[in-house]
Amino acid sequence: MGVSRILILDQNKLTLRKVTRVLACTGAKLIPMEDPSELPRYLDGTPSLLCASAVDIATVMGVLQSQPEIESLVWTQEKTDKLLPFAHQQKRLSHLLGCSKDSPPREWELLWTVKRMLGGESPGLGSLLAWGYTGFKEHIRTTDQRDACVEGVVRFCEKLNCPGRVREMFGELAHELLMNAMFDAPVDAAGRPKYAADRKAHIQLEPTEVATIRCASDGMRIVISVTDPFGRLPRKSIFSGISRGLGGGEMDTTNGGAGLGMLYIYKSAAISVFNVVPGHRTQVIGIYELDTNQREFRGLPRSVHYFATT
Repeated sequence: MGVSRILILDQNKLTLRKVTRVLACTGAKLIPMEDPSELPRYLDGTPSLLCASAVDIATVMGVLQSQPEIESLVWTQEKTDKLLPFAHQQKRLSHLLGCSKDSPPREWELLWTVKRMLGGESPGLGSLLAWGYTGFKEHIRTTDQRDACVEGVVRFCEKLNCPGRVREMFGELAHELLMNAMFDAPVDAAGRPKYAADRKAHIQLEPTEVATIRCASDGMRIVISVTDPFGRLPRKSIFSGISRGLGGGEMDTTNGGAGLGMLYIYKSAAISVFNVVPGHRTQVIGIYELDTNQREFRGLPRSVHYFATT
């Protein structure tokens, strides 16, 4: 990205102080401010990352529209649903961080996201968990393997003593993401979908089409990741697709994996991460915090991150 500085905007003094302290670990030059009126003096064409509260989303959108050298991320303590249309509209707003009420962004999530935005290498799944985590990884080629793996995800959740609803939710999530990776993502040499016409069929993927699932936990978070080797999930389908699904509209199941699985991961995960290497790989990650009770979880603002690598 070539960013040399980070502009931080939050009208809450305590949140601004904490975010600034965390982002000092990036080594970039930081310019924190409470008042949006201070921002114009720093819009001088220098490549920058603008990190801001959703309270100032109108200011953020105005800056992104007029300043092509600026990228942005936004955090919110309210429903993330309201921010999805802004992210769909503006390609340089691809990171929405959900926060608990009256709380700043999660420290690890903020630092993990910004370091990646500043050009850091894409870390492995272990970077989302504490040292000593446990889990499993499987390559899925057939529908029978898919079904067995879904049962394995449920058993893994049982070992963690997860409530029944969480076990059920992650089993359904694993199934839907694997369906997207196995049926929607694969295309032939001409770019035509190979298996999407009949999602109830029993299939066996070619060795070059195999989907990979990983499920892991450190006792505080549980993470599920499904990867396909096609990279056919476009950015616009993520933000517009989730918005359309939340609004009760018809889901778009084109472009491999942009259908129900995407909406389901948004609803099922506190943090959703989409890593796309166009034409080569799509990885969808869902993160759930195990200390969150279901009532709290339903009202918790979600985080959505989209990373594209050329």
